[in-house]
Amino acid sequence: MPYKILIIGEDRGNLKLYSEILSLNGYEPLEAKSVFDGIRLAMSEKPHLILLDIEVTDLKEIEMSKIMKSEPSIRDIPVIVLYPFATKWTRKRFLELGFADCIAKPFGIHEFRRIINKHLPKGRR
Repeated sequence: MPYKILIIGEDRGNLKLYSEILSLNGYEPLEAKSVFDGIRLAMSEKPHLILLDIEVTDLKEIEMSKIMKSEPSIRDIPVIVLYPFATKWTRKRFLELGFADCIAKPFGIHEFRRIINKHLPKGRR
């Protein structure tokens, strides 16, 4: 059974790209076009990991960490932020907010896979 990875983002092109990359690497991608749809999908599907695609001005997505941490059924699912041109400072800020990691966009496929694999449950692959 492949790992389920939920991708949340409003950009349809990015969702399709991330889904294709994940599928080609043996994961089962799930897609949500909004944070609230993503939370509902996470509660029903229980993914192993969540990728949150954030644009520079998307402050409402940052509130997701608070919402998810308050919901017992999904609070332990790691959430990785995909953020444009992330710096050490922005990565530190996302970690302080409770996110598991931050991947700078644009990213290389090897780095993308390395960070995802780092946060997946061990012993399944």
